[in-house]
Amino acid sequence: MATPGGIASRVLMVLAGTGALIAVIGAFVVLGYQTPDTWAVLAASFAVITSIISAWTAMSVLEIERDKRRPDVTCYLDFTSRQGLVIFRMENQGGGIAYDAQLTWSDPMTDDDGKIIGFGENNDRTTITALRPGQSFAKVIDSAHHSVGRHGDKIYQGHVSFRDATGSKHRNAFSICVEDFFGTTIDSDDTRNAAVSIQRIPKHLEQIEQKLNQINNAIGRFNNMARESQP
Repeated sequence: MATPGGIASRVLMVLAGTGALIAVIGAFVVLGYQTPDTWAVLAASFAVITSIISAWTAMSVLEIERDKRRPDVTCYLDFTSRQGLVIFRMENQGGGIAYDAQLTWSDPMTDDDGKIIGFGENNDRTTITALRPGQSFAKVIDSAHHSVGRHGDKIYQGHVSFRDATGSKHRNAFSICVEDFFGTTIDSDDTRNAAVSIQRIPKHLEQIEQKLNQINNAIGRFNNMARESQP
């Protein structure tokens, strides 16, 4: 994203390039193409244009790198992190730290207690002091089943305002609608199902161990009875 200073620099480059082209045209018209001065003006103009192209390219690369390091905070619904639950998440998806990230609702979303979604124990915290790149704050809204019934096709809107490392302020709007997830495949693969199945393995192992102990005890009782029945 170009800054006001970058836009002003580009305007000056365009003006300088235009001036160089006008100088070339004027030299050919006034002096003719056979005079040395005309070719000197042409060479100087080409040097100016080449410098402008190089500076323009360097500015573009610099802006791309700056954008990569800029924080980018947004809010969305997370259906995948916790099975059967809907989570409201504020996440920094950019490359820099976001300071004083503040959540503001215009059409607020509420949890199962009717409280407007925020952070903290009582949903009363709307500002996060700092969000590192990839870090997020989450709040459980409701079970997936209840959310479908409560929120339906309602659209909830708001924005997140925050500052970057230079102190510049940014604002990202967001819009949330539970209905967008109706009939869709939330998981792109079976990773979450596999993780849930793995979590159940210890319980199944405990059940197997209990059964083996019962069988071992039964075998022991049978052997004792067999020895007692011998003359």
